[in-house]
Amino acid sequence: MAMFNWLAAWLGSTRDSRLAALNPPVAPDSHKNVHTFMTPEAYVIINPKPPVTSRFEQSPDFRSNGDVARKIDLMVLHCTEGSFLSAVAWLTAKDDTLVSAHYTVSKAGHVVQTVGINDVAYHAGGTKEKPSSWRGRGNINGRSIGVEIENKNDGLDPYTPMQLSVCLWLALRTCRQNNMTAEQVVGHEDVDPGRKTDPRNFPWPLFRTSLAVHLSRPGGIA
Repeated sequence: MAMFNWLAAWLGSTRDSRLAALNPPVAPDSHKNVHTFMTPEAYVIINPKPPVTSRFEQSPDFRSNGDVARKIDLMVLHCTEGSFLSAVAWLTAKDDTLVSAHYTVSKAGHVVQTVGINDVAYHAGGTKEKPSSWRGRGNINGRSIGVEIENKNDGLDPYTPMQLSVCLWLALRTCRQNNMTAEQVVGHEDVDPGRKTDPRNFPWPLFRTSLAVHLSRPGGIA
């Protein structure tokens, strides 16, 4: 609880869409067991931790929303299918793919933000023939935050405890800011079924249960 209160106090002063520019103070024990892999049985609950390091690198591929606040009701998790550094390089390069995301999370818990949260990133649009949707509603890019997680998406590459804690930190912050529930954090496969499979083998029951527990606690993160 002391760790959670410490995090909540810090987050209370961190409201900028660029994740405070970032370099948050290091939480106690945040560097321990960074590369230790986990199974769903390894935790009863995941605790949120801020990024070990964070920075902003602007992607050229985004749509500005100007001064109009975006209505966000989803967070979509993806897998990079490659290394953290190669994913960041790809997401910040000007090319014909026109792919972007708001955040990329490394196995060690580092985060690079490449699109401001009030701007639209191109991470889950689907195809012209079959646009992405969730529960009967489209415009996924326009109403979501996209998070790339460093993982091969082969069903074998594990997610690290630190990686999951940082992803939970991002999800908790997003849910608090947008009055979202744990069920509104979804995978790419959920909004583009049949075409996408990421994040494969993600511990959804553990992650959503942890998120719901933290959301139910007083003293919100925003």
